[in-house]
Amino acid sequence: MDYGALLAAVLCFLVSGVMLMLAAWFRWGRSGVARWWVRRQPVDRMMFMHAAGEGVALGLVPYLGQLMAAIGVVLLLAVHPGVRDVLHAPVMWTVVALEIVLAIVVMLLVSNRQILALFVYPGWLRPQRRAERQWLDGRR
Repeated sequence: MDYGALLAAVLCFLVSGVMLMLAAWFRWGRSGVARWWVRRQPVDRMMFMHAAGEGVALGLVPYLGQLMAAIGVVLLLAVHPGVRDVLHAPVMWTVVALEIVLAIVVMLLVSNRQILALFVYPGWLRPQRRAERQWLDGRR
């Protein structure tokens, strides 16, 4: 048994847990610290990178937490010799392919956007962003 890979897998799962708890805190926390990422400028006065916090808190942090969990699974498969020989290669390449597709989807969702896709926002912020989206669509 490879204890280095086991330790790396445990560390990946710990980092994943911290990142996912942080993402949940951003989404459901009620304090000002938990909601640092909410854009406070009206959409008509937004400038470059004003909405970057929303993309980081609602897109990148959950994705990175999920990515660390996937890396932990692959490392955990590498620990056991029987599983490593039989399942490691196909599962590893499947996970890598799915992670690449998911990374592309997340990057398309959060990059170069004034307003993210509405399903990404928590329920308490969705009506405000929907109204801003309608205002932007009316200007085009």
